[in-house]
Amino acid sequence: MECISGREGSVLDNIEDQAGAYMYEDHAELGIIRAGNAAVGLRKRHNAHVASSHQRTQTDMWSSFYSAYPHPGDDNMGKGTIENFTQLRQVTGV
Repeated sequence: MECISGREGSVLDNIEDQAGAYMYEDHAELGIIRAGNAAVGLRKRHNAHVASSHQRTQTDMWSSFYSAYPHPGDDNMGKGTIENFTQLRQVTGV
């Protein structure tokens, strides 16, 4: 089971948002780095992670997840303590 929410060609692109479990995988470096559930819907939860990766709030700036993998920014050059958010793949189960 795999869905890369918010990316073209996602398994869930053409169906209603689904509740389920997800993992974020850094396939180039560390493997599975975060897991959770999405009662609000997998797509909605992924979009919330994308928004938080921009680190616009104090809470997001203090998050070890978003500090390690922040959004790369408009220049696509930003990097956190490990890499940037676009390197991650979201694997889901519905």
